[in-house]
Amino acid sequence: LAPANTTTTTEKVYNKNDDLGNLLWPEPFQNKRRVFCLTGHNPMGVNQSPEENNAANQKLSRRLETLLDPAPFARWRSFGFHLQEGWREDGFAVSYNEQDVMIGRDQILELAREFRQAAVYEFSIINNENDTTTTDAVLNRRIIWCDKQKVVDGDEECSSMRALNVREIPDSELSRGVPVI
Repeated sequence: LAPANTTTTTEKVYNKNDDLGNLLWPEPFQNKRRVFCLTGHNPMGVNQSPEENNAANQKLSRRLETLLDPAPFARWRSFGFHLQEGWREDGFAVSYNEQDVMIGRDQILELAREFRQAAVYEFSIINNENDTTTTDAVLNRRIIWCDKQKVVDGDEECSSMRALNVREIPDSELSRGVPVI
């Protein structure tokens, strides 16, 4: 994870444990923050060359650096993938503090439309009021459609996932960015 005012980082940040050994959510998810994920890859689902996708993401990265009012809590490189369909799209995650979520969401949607994306993901934690551990919490993923015509039948607008206690990043071709053919 990289602080919002940092464009690159070589430091890997994994989940930490509290004094009782409970796994904590990473800071960008704590305190009712929301994390939005978007990409510049494959506008409106039309496959582009790797060079075109990389150029679009470089441009998107520069545009994300201009988000200042409100400034995101953090932003970092991320990726989305579909294991069964064998695709991966590199992109970005942007976290906003609770009081900035509504304006931040609007900014992210504006960028997604500018980069001709059909949807973005919004992640939030559902847990007890002041609990920052993963013990009973759920990671909620909401699809926010930018283009209602691209809504895919069967795609849930909202889905929830239990936290995984991951000590190391899983090693797979998709996690390494190797295309699956």
